[in-house]
Amino acid sequence: MDKPVAAATPHPTGDPSDPAYQEEYRAHKRLVDARHQLRALLEAGDREAAILDPWTGGLHRVSVALWRRTDAGRLIEEGRAPIPSSPNMGTLLVKDFAEPGAKPIPRAKMEEAIKALQQKTAAESLTRPQQKDFVRKSFPTYHITERQFSEIFQKVSVLPGRPKKPDKKV
Repeated sequence: MDKPVAAATPHPTGDPSDPAYQEEYRAHKRLVDARHQLRALLEAGDREAAILDPWTGGLHRVSVALWRRTDAGRLIEEGRAPIPSSPNMGTLLVKDFAEPGAKPIPRAKMEEAIKALQQKTAAESLTRPQQKDFVRKSFPTYHITERQFSEIFQKVSVLPGRPKKPDKKV
């Protein structure tokens, strides 16, 4: 017994010259390209992702290292990822913190951010999250990615060790 053509081919018509087949092929190619671009953005740290735990409702931050795994493309395709310290899978969410209309920070402004942060850290000791907040507040009209923060932090020297508490006697 012969199989029907629809089951053996990706499109019901089975004819690659059919306009409907061509449209579906182009749509699939756009989808694959979008997934690849999303993986590149996640791996570079330009986007962040979280895993939604369906049982607790908690969000688990996803490490950038996850996107360097060989099965990362499959995780994006399925929209599911393993919940840390659990045998279960959760829903994959991608976060984009850019304000509507916010532009990426240009190189010249990054140099200004480095100088402003160097002056601020010379006066007082700040943790990395405090430094990020300071830079974001100093340049509110720009969107700064994690990669750009890494570049800024590499050029700003910090004292090794934990900052001393001002109320603690030595």
